Order: sequence, then structure tokens, then C-alpha cells
Amino acid sequence: MGLKEIIWTRGKTQIVLEPDRKELVPLFRQPPLNRIPVGKVPSALAFDGTNMWVANRYSNTVTGINVNSNQVLNPIRVKDNPLALAFDGTYLWVACYVGQCVCKIDVKLNRLIDTITVPSFLPYSLAFDGSYMWFGTSGSAIKIGKTFLYLVGVGTLFSILAFDGVYIWAASSGSDTVSKIDIAKHLVVATVKVGRYPTALVFDGRFLWVSNYGSRSLGKIDVALDKVVATVDIGNNPTALAFDGTYLWTVIWQNNSVVKIDSETNTIVGSLITGETPHALAFDGVYMWVANSGNDSVYKIPAYDFK
Repeated sequence: MGLKEIIWTRGKTQIVLEPDRKELVPLFRQPPLNRIPVGKVPSALAFDGTNMWVANRYSNTVTGINVNSNQVLNPIRVKDNPLALAFDGTYLWVACYVGQCVCKIDVKLNRLIDTITVPSFLPYSLAFDGSYMWFGTSGSAIKIGKTFLYLVGVGTLFSILAFDGVYIWAASSGSDTVSKIDIAKHLVVATVKVGRYPTALVFDGRFLWVSNYGSRSLGKIDVALDKVVATVDIGNNPTALAFDGTYLWTVIWQNNSVVKIDSETNTIVGSLITGETPHALAFDGVYMWVANSGNDSVYKIPAYDFK
């Protein structure tokens, strides 16, 4: 049966629209999602150009997924509690929080090739500066050199890292700050006050974005001016961040959703429901991937198909 008309009813008021004016109806169109089962409590994602990699926190494994075929590779066993992933152009790196180490995976061989033990540290995040891998731990950002670890103090509690092409940035969840680090001198050159309990960072090519979990907002930092130039009210507690080249994305674990933000106008342009307890995001050039720690799965979202 063909659609004859669209009717809104609110109280005693009724509005009737013809189908050719359906673009005026504020309906939300949710695209079909590809759900892929993975290990227990997926907590991080990273893309290597061919495969999307998933850190399975309670399985103590890392799993690769071909982004075209959705074929799941054999899981790779790593140390306890893999929490973060980063790709350096050749190797995949894994931060193992309880295992107190950083693991290195050959993505072509699908095999663990090195484990760097870091006693007294609990690696929580990772970032690659073009030459060296860094990991964040409690109150510090640490550069993994060829023979030494270079430690930079950046505040208290967890340190979340990102690279802007020149500087490493470290968000301190206990200090409500983001620190700018000179990667050659291993010194903090600027500190930016942000919202409460920052949990993630992402660079969009010009601005550094921070998710302020405790303030229910996103902060936009001008990396040249070292200051917050805009704040986006999310309404819930945002955690992970990703950038797709045009839009910024974040996840809201309380209502199992992802939110899409226009990075130019600093406004929310869409949201959709994903799996249970979304925890991490990564973009593969076409799809936005979401790791759902509550139902041990990842979802593929066509990034440009909804708003």
C-alpha cells in the first residue's frame, strides 16, 4: 500500500503532510549495523589500513577483523588487561594495564613479536609521535626509547594521550588538565584547563578535542593558542572520541549510543543506538567502528549515511 499522507497528532492539534514533503518530518533514520562478535569486554580499537584491531580486556587477547569481508582473524594472546591500541605504520602496539607491559604485534604475521615490561607502571593509553611510541600511566606520559624510558609528569590519575603532528598531548583525569609535551625535550610546554574528568583526546587536523566525562561536554582546544575555544554540551557523560575527516564522534555508555558532531559548527548533528555499553571508536575511511564492552561485540556504522 502506497503512502497517502503523514499525520502528526498532538493533543487536539493535527497536522497532515503529503508524502513529497516528508523531508520536513523530524524522523530519525537508523542505518543497518553490522554486528561482529569478539572477545570478552572489548575496550580499544585501532585500524592498520586493512584490519580493524580489537583489544579484548577480559580475554587478554587482541583480534583483527578484515574491514571489507568482516573476517575475524585468530585472536592473539597478550598480557593481562589490554586497554589501549596504537598502530605505528608497521606494528600494532598494545598497552596491558595489569600486565605492566606494552606488547608489539606484527600485523602481517598476526603474531606477538615483543613484550616490553615496564615495572611500577600501569599502561593505560598509547600514542605514536612518528618515531616513538608513548604510553600514559598514572600522572605521567612515557616515551619508549631504544634503550630508555623518558618520563614526563602531567598531573594525577589516568593520562590519556594524542599526537597533533608536533606535540604529544596528555589529558589528566585527576587534574582536569591537558598538557602539551615537547617530544624532543620531554618537557611540558603548556597546560590547558578543561572540564571535569577528561577521558579521551582526538586531533582533527587543527583542533584537539577532549571528552569531559564529569562535565558532560566536549572541549575544543586550539593547539596554536593553547586554550579551549569552544565547548559542546553533550547532555550525558562522553567517553571515547574519533574523527572521520569531517565529523567528530563520541560514545555515551549510559544510553548505549554514539553521537556525531559537526567539528566546524560545534553542534550535534545525529545520534544512534549501538550495542550495550559502547566503549571505543575508530574510523576505517568508510565505517565508524564501535566496541561494545557490554555485549562483547563491535559494530560497523556507515559514517556518512546518517545524520
